Amino acid sequence: MSNPTTSILGGEDRLEAAAAWHVRLAGDVADGDWLAFTTWLEADPANRQAFDRIESFVADVEDHKPALRAAYASPAVATSVPAWAIPRRWAAGAMALAAAVLVAVFVQYNFDGAAPVQVFATNVGEQRDVDIADGSVLHLNTNTAVSVTLEKHIRTVRLEKGEALFDVAADAQRPFDVLVGSERVHVVGTAFNILKHDGKVAVTVLRGVVQVSHSADKPADNTAVRLTVGDQFVRHEGANEYQLAKVDPSQALAWRDGRLIFEDAPLSAVASSLNRYFGKAIVINDAALQDLRFSGVLKIDDEANVLRRLEAFLPVVVQDRGNTVVLEGKAKE
Repeated sequence: MSNPTTSILGGEDRLEAAAAWHVRLAGDVADGDWLAFTTWLEADPANRQAFDRIESFVADVEDHKPALRAAYASPAVATSVPAWAIPRRWAAGAMALAAAVLVAVFVQYNFDGAAPVQVFATNVGEQRDVDIADGSVLHLNTNTAVSVTLEKHIRTVRLEKGEALFDVAADAQRPFDVLVGSERVHVVGTAFNILKHDGKVAVTVLRGVVQVSHSADKPADNTAVRLTVGDQFVRHEGANEYQLAKVDPSQALAWRDGRLIFEDAPLSAVASSLNRYFGKAIVINDAALQDLRFSGVLKIDDEANVLRRLEAFLPVVVQDRGNTVVLEGKAKE
């Protein structure tokens, strides 16, 4: 059996190829077809992503079949014809048509109708890059969760927790909004980093222009704060006031290289940041150490190595207590 990617679709479109494979694999499948499918699937990570999108879409259609049947019902639809009545010479054309219809309905369903919500997340210590259908890329840091909804006139991402770098594909007809805490971050095409942690939201702009509104449930308005490259917006939960500063954007993105950069940060904030990356919580039992200041770069690899570096930089002693790590002050000589 020939490969649907080449014989039916000519390999011109990855999504159509994925749809063709879905249609082909729904029937009687020979071993050669499974081998060809596996070869195609593993040839490029984007092939797997495209196939997963088609499979997810089909599952959504099954879940919403009654509503879709009502929405797309037409008196002009002919009575179905049994598969055995279709001449073999028409089979390839029928598969191509089925794949094209599947893609067309997929696109309409995703951008015109009740757009499905996609959820992406990382575990503690994990990072992940997510390519979304509009061409944007989300880089998720440790212990992060986002939901993505693509609609005809707007793209919406909700950052539930954690940190993400957003590299947004420009589309003047479909703005891109990120809802995080009580903030709405509104853009058309740009790159920016958002951190939601320790009771605050921090937005740092790397490219383009970003607009931040205080109400995540309302569109950006005249009270919005406009940020450009190097601007960092910080607001604590429940506060009306915010802080706006010029920063080196590369510092906000140091996590992409496995580093954390601190400038005159209290030890409590350092410990809180490190707790995002490791399963064993770091605790400061000595109140006098909470405000001990630290400036420097910590490489984020193994927790024990990170703590040894911190112990070398500061007058603290690390005590491993099983489920937690306790930082104590060094005894004065």
